[in-house]
Amino acid sequence: EVVSLVVDADDLDGDRLTLHLLRAFAPADAKRSQMLLGGVGDHGRRAIIMALLAELAARTLRTVLFIDDLHWLGEAAADSILRLLIAHQPESLALVLSGRASLAGTVNEALLEGRLYRYGPAQLAFDEAEITRLLGQHGMDARAPVPKALVDGLLERTQGWPAVLRLIAITLQNGEGRPDHLLQNLLERRQEVTEYRGKVLLSRLPERTARFLLGVALLRRFDAALATATTGMDDAAALIEDLDRRAVPLSASGDAALPYALHPLVREFLLVRLRRDDPALMRALADRASRWLTTHQRIDAAIDLSL
Repeated sequence: EVVSLVVDADDLDGDRLTLHLLRAFAPADAKRSQMLLGGVGDHGRRAIIMALLAELAARTLRTVLFIDDLHWLGEAAADSILRLLIAHQPESLALVLSGRASLAGTVNEALLEGRLYRYGPAQLAFDEAEITRLLGQHGMDARAPVPKALVDGLLERTQGWPAVLRLIAITLQNGEGRPDHLLQNLLERRQEVTEYRGKVLLSRLPERTARFLLGVALLRRFDAALATATTGMDDAAALIEDLDRRAVPLSASGDAALPYALHPLVREFLLVRLRRDDPALMRALADRASRWLTTHQRIDAAIDLSL
């Protein structure tokens, strides 16, 4: 059995994640346990997690539990939920934990013991063989093998980022003409194909989400507050979540205060489209972002914005 859960952005105490776990593995107990959480908080969470682990340990069926967006959990919740899951993990349970922030304090012991493995962007990036297989799945090798030079060029341009590669593969599959010619153009006629990829990406998103994505493309790194100030969209946090769910390439920026960044290749073809279609909007977005960054004393980010 595979169970996939996503931490809600405002679930700092982890109560909702705990209830999601219960509904997935012990739905009959979910209502009673919700009352327990409301009454005793952290102690209730621990009691529920331990009971849940005992239930899983009694199963003969192997279970894979995937928990995404763990960066939204507060430190106390991460400690009370994740540390228990890892420390008392039954043999029948495989854990996959994913997030944009380091879980070092919670997982160090398991890492040292060899019970947990850490995979970062370098390990998750596609290599030449995986890129070739992906292109084949989108019709690239229907007539002939994909030329190695094209695969190498694609790897260099994308750094092997899976979501960006998939977007390119979809572009090639939906484009007119031979996919290998389109791929060659991707590498040689950068401006034209960049504009085309921007069109493909935006056409696959709801109109409001597409407008939001264009609005934040100007920002090298951002959070929901800066995105709201720049785009004028009060639901920026929800739109960021929507982009993440749709596999638009967001990554950790390395800046704790402005944690999000677009993949450079995605940002590039969005900026090309913005400059071409609406330079006045681009100037307005830059002015709003600059004012917010200056007000919040992020002079370094304001300088980046002007480059």
